Amino acid sequence: MEDEMACPVCEREHIPTDQETCPQCGADLTCFRVLDELEETAATGGGNGAVTEPAENRLISEKRTASSFFWGILVASAVFIFAVGVYRFWTIEALVKEQQTIFRHKVEMVASRLDAAHEKQERFASLIEKHLETEGKRSVEKPPLQTDGDHPLPVDGHRETPPASQPQPESFDDTVDVATELSNPIAMGHAFHVYQATDTDTLWGIARRFYGAGYYYPVVLYHNPELSIYRMSQKDRIKLLKDADQARQIYKEIIVFEDNRRYWLYTARPGDTPVSIKMRYCPGKSCLPLSLDAEPRVRIRPGRKIKIQLAEGLQ
Repeated sequence: MEDEMACPVCEREHIPTDQETCPQCGADLTCFRVLDELEETAATGGGNGAVTEPAENRLISEKRTASSFFWGILVASAVFIFAVGVYRFWTIEALVKEQQTIFRHKVEMVASRLDAAHEKQERFASLIEKHLETEGKRSVEKPPLQTDGDHPLPVDGHRETPPASQPQPESFDDTVDVATELSNPIAMGHAFHVYQATDTDTLWGIARRFYGAGYYYPVVLYHNPELSIYRMSQKDRIKLLKDADQARQIYKEIIVFEDNRRYWLYTARPGDTPVSIKMRYCPGKSCLPLSLDAEPRVRIRPGRKIKIQLAEGLQ
């Protein structure tokens, strides 16, 4: 009978088609009837002769579409990541090249400075070598300085003594510059007089006249540091010790001997430079340490002790 059906679950037959559940197992028969109708519709082409795609094929097609979409997104993401990586790599490469250029420029600048310093050092070494050669020639040409006890003798080897009855010139003044005396610790407690120089005077002659020997002229310079060793005139007023023995004692304190040469321990004054010192005490000669000759314009710290090589025989 067409109005009856069998239960797909328990296979009971002769169940009326209008019954919704199976009387034996209680299964819902409505859904099975709907499925049967769908199969019949698909088999007949929906009543118009067209063949309808089965549900399984539609599901597979949908899965393929979803898979294609997923792979498309994946490929697009990979391409994007690759493009970003290439851009970052290009940016980093440009930055590295820029840093390399800066570093190379700095290295070249340091190398040029080192070359300049090396060239300056070579010039300085050449100057020192020439200076040593000049000093060596001078030491060979100049006879060694003789001494008599604690006092050096002139070149002829005889000790000079002042005349027994040398009258004091009228230009002497017993007044003492107190400020100058206090600024000179060795001179404190000593008696001075002031001598008015003449155009024909020399330091050697003044020292020989009043201190007993010409080589005591550094004592005159010590108390009168503003004097120029080769330029004396009637405008110069020279402060001299009244006691010649005091001059000899001061001479021992301010003079040192090295390699048969005399050096005066000069105390730098404000404003002194190597050039100004050489202009006063040794114009046209090299009488200062090499460290000062290398920087002739530098200002010397006041109070600094400087060894000045003394000239012999300033008659």
